[in-house]
Amino acid sequence: MQDLTSEMVRFVGLRFVKSDPSLDDLLSLAILLKAAGLHKKEVVAEFEAARREIPEDDVELDDRYVEALDFVVGFCSSHARIFPDDDDEVTPDSMRSVL
Repeated sequence: MQDLTSEMVRFVGLRFVKSDPSLDDLLSLAILLKAAGLHKKEVVAEFEAARREIPEDDVELDDRYVEALDFVVGFCSSHARIFPDDDDEVTPDSMRSVL
């Protein structure tokens, strides 16, 4: 089941990159991924994979992905975190394992 979920996530992620998503769209995607059973590190990895597909000259879209990632990893107000009670802390060292 996880392989199917991973394939669906990649498909949706690539479609999002091509559709020029708003911040709200990206936050909704992150919430859906969490609801589908992905852990924080997996959502971060999928967003980072999608970011690699963004054309280099589209700084605004890349900034939106970075801002959405702030909500995923918890670099925001505690009430706005997508994974508020998750002990699966994302640090620069832990990111090396998913990139």
